[in-house]
Amino acid sequence: MLGSRKRKIVENNMILAKVIHEFFKLSITAVGNIFGKHHATIIHYINVYENSLYRDTNCAELYSMLCDYTIDKIYGSKADMSVVDTDRLNNIQLRKLVQELRVKNEDLEYKLVNIKNAIHA
Repeated sequence: MLGSRKRKIVENNMILAKVIHEFFKLSITAVGNIFGKHHATIIHYINVYENSLYRDTNCAELYSMLCDYTIDKIYGSKADMSVVDTDRLNNIQLRKLVQELRVKNEDLEYKLVNIKNAIHA
């Protein structure tokens, strides 16, 4: 599936590349090696996700699910929170929150433009 050019598979690869780079602190080149892609492709994947794909409900849900799964695998269940590196976990949670707020902000800006256009029409 890594060599496919089908849109859904490419989008999933973009999300996976972002999660792998974000959670495992691998270099862009190392993430590229995982996917068998040039490092510039991985940079493109991450940029496309951050600039547009996060607005897509399915992509945002997949990203959130992968983040939650990764957090659970790295830090264990919620019962083990006493041994968790809380600074890193909080940073990860903040990144997810920023992503969600970015989506809500863009939705509100879109609605505001529509309201302004309706008033001036």
